[in-house]
Amino acid sequence: MLASCRISSTSRGGEVRGVAKGPEGAQLVLLETDPWNFAPLSLLRSVPELRVGALTLLERAAGLGVECGAPIVVLTRRYLRDLLGERLGEGFAADADSIETERVLILDPTYLVDGALRDLLRRLDSPGRALVSDGRLVAALVRRVALLDALSDPGSDSGFTAKDLLRSLSDELEEKFDVGGLLRIGSVWDLIPVTEMLLPSELDRLVDGRILGDVDEQVRVLGDRSRIHIGRGSVLEPFVTLDLRRGPIFIGESVRVMSHTRIEGPCFVGDGTVVFPGSNVASSYIGPVCRVGGEVESSVVLGYSNKRHYGYLGHSYVGEWVNLGAGTTVSNLKNTYGTVRVRLGGASVDTGRIFLGPVIGDHVKSAIGTLVFSGKSVGSFSHIYGFVTSDVPPFAVSAKPLVGELFELELESALETARRMMSRRGLSPSQAYERAVRAAFELTAEERRSHGVRRERFRIP
Repeated sequence: MLASCRISSTSRGGEVRGVAKGPEGAQLVLLETDPWNFAPLSLLRSVPELRVGALTLLERAAGLGVECGAPIVVLTRRYLRDLLGERLGEGFAADADSIETERVLILDPTYLVDGALRDLLRRLDSPGRALVSDGRLVAALVRRVALLDALSDPGSDSGFTAKDLLRSLSDELEEKFDVGGLLRIGSVWDLIPVTEMLLPSELDRLVDGRILGDVDEQVRVLGDRSRIHIGRGSVLEPFVTLDLRRGPIFIGESVRVMSHTRIEGPCFVGDGTVVFPGSNVASSYIGPVCRVGGEVESSVVLGYSNKRHYGYLGHSYVGEWVNLGAGTTVSNLKNTYGTVRVRLGGASVDTGRIFLGPVIGDHVKSAIGTLVFSGKSVGSFSHIYGFVTSDVPPFAVSAKPLVGELFELELESALETARRMMSRRGLSPSQAYERAVRAAFELTAEERRSHGVRRERFRIP
């Protein structure tokens, strides 16, 4: 839980100015820093687009309600800029040229916007004031010209580091407030436990007790029926159980939940998703147009992904356009009941968590019977077979039990597979999407080399 907020101030003139009205009239700019801490999920999406709880970081920041008549600007890596621009809705922009106002409110989107942060932002009433936490820039009110000078190349392919950003703005920041007690998503491995923490209260705000779909009379509801929402066009077949005793359940529109399925709150099921017979889904976020079967617990599955068959997925995060073959099962607990260690920035890090599964990037495909160990990162566009006992880089084929080595997945093969899968949902990758994939392939070449990936076609012996 959040600690109590603390605040102290350092200023060049030694004078601490009083609490003021805040950054009214300033344009909000979300600037991602250290994006590779969020790999593999950040390979094809900006950090603000990451989902934690029921909302993305971008949706949380937009809730600040800063009114200036200009779009909220999201600055990401250069190769993602066009793709991000396609995905952003009205009122948002993805380029520095869209910064229009003379005063700009910079916000690090990895700090979750809540009441504590809103209160602290009121201190940023004039350019040159900043909130800093443990040497990281949380937020700052700066002049437009100073920000553009600091970001001489807004959105390079490698991204900005938090230290570099603070250093480049050092001449502009006249007064820094040292703050504590803010909740921050520090890496991809924080997304799973923080989602587990936030989902119950956020779904409570979404549900309204309304049942707008077709619910069979033999569906059983356990708990307070006001903690449910079932959207229009959704169908719940006989012998489905909805357990609301531990949290609310939100079922979107045109969802189909087949017989003998149990859904235990807190749980979100996105529009157009199908939950197959005999499934058990608990404490999870399931995105739109997914296919879900088997057992899913305390996990996030983003849109258009398939876990259609039997197998276990627990305390895990799954990207978009993933297909997990029948019998794919992940581990979320070590035999020793010890804490799970992960690789982050080239180092082994103790997460302090006993329950933690893998993070699986976009467009991953697993073969039937694949087993993935706890705390493993499975890179985007990788194909995995057999046992996955170590991290898998992007665009790699992992089949160590079969051949003992990793092989590079050819770029054109990866793109063609993506086109085929997306066409089954009536979609196709845009030119910006394919350009981003091609750039991602080149950017991750060194990662594959460091993992000893062989640059030749994989063949099952």
